[in-house]
Amino acid sequence: MIKKTSKVTSEFSTSSMSDINFLLLIFFLVTTMFAIDQGLPMSLPGESSNTVKLKSDDVLKIMAFSNGAIEVKGKGPML
Repeated sequence: MIKKTSKVTSEFSTSSMSDINFLLLIFFLVTTMFAIDQGLPMSLPGESSNTVKLKSDDVLKIMAFSNGAIEVKGKGPML
C-alpha cells in the first residue's frame, strides 16, 4: 500500500515573479508616451525675407577656445 501525504504550506513559489516583473516592465516601456522637448521657438528667414545690415560696432563677438579661454570683442549688453 502506498501512503499519500498532502503537504500544505503557507509559502508560494516566487520563481515566476521575475518573469512577470520583466513582462510588466516591457509592457509599460512600449506603451508609454515620452514627452519630447520642443526647444526654443525660432523664426527662420524665408525667400521673401529682408536682409538686415548691422554695423560692426553693434555686434558682440564671443569666442571660446579649446584651452578653456573665452575672448569677447565688440560692445553690447553683457549680463
